[in-house]
Formats: sequence, C-alpha cells, structure tokens
Amino acid sequence: MANTHPASEFTAADIVDTFSDSISSAPANLNFLVANTRDLPFPDNHFDFVYQAMSMASFREREWPSVIRELVRVTKPGGWVELFDAMMSMRDVNLNYLFLKEDALEEAGLENIGRVIQSIPMGWGPVEIAEQSLMHFILIWPA
Repeated sequence: MANTHPASEFTAADIVDTFSDSISSAPANLNFLVANTRDLPFPDNHFDFVYQAMSMASFREREWPSVIRELVRVTKPGGWVELFDAMMSMRDVNLNYLFLKEDALEEAGLENIGRVIQSIPMGWGPVEIAEQSLMHFILIWPA
C-alpha cells in the first residue's frame, strides 16, 4: 500500500518486532514501531485509515470492545477502521468474534459498518488441494 500511495504516510505496528528484516527494503513513507493495540502511542484523531489484521486470537472476547475503542480513538472523524480476520474455532477460543464485533463497533461510534466474507476451502478434495489450502492460510499470518 505504501508503494501504491507514495504521497501518504504509513505506520506499521505490532506488539513484537517482526519488522527488522523488512526495514531496509521498506518504502520511505512506511514507518515501523513496536506497540500494544491496547494502548497505542498516538494522539486522538491521528490516522485517516486504521487496518488491523489477523488478531482474532490476540484478545479475549471481553477485551475486544476496548481494543476497538482504541482503534477508533486514533482514527480521525470520517476516517476508516478495517478489521481483517479469519474465522474458525479451536481450543475453546472464540475465533468467530469477528461476527460479534458489530455491536462493539457501533458502541465505539463507527458508522457504515460492512462485512465481506470470503470462503477458503480447507480439508476437502485430494490431499494436494487440502495441503495447498492450508499453506495459503498459514502464509497469511506473517503478513
């Protein structure tokens, strides 16, 4: 996205330093920092667009409303918050909370809430197809 929009500034944040290998090849308009989503180090109304990806298992269900409020806090009025997650169930963690977040999004003051669902077949067909589907899913995580 930073390459596509060189006139814009981008900030990538994660709770652990996953960026070290990418810094040298990153575009000049992309900054990296280690930060906790629960307490982002930015002033109110800082970003036009906030994107959070693959964090479904990072927070307990009861934590999501405050996480969403924090994302909204750093988003400018009229800005956009986009949440991208996979949906599944494992180890008694409610990974389907993405469907339940709509109330928390509305309570945080967001409007025009939409949802796009893409189905990714996994575990069906010949072994080669199932293995390829799993690899595509696993490759999403480092992004």
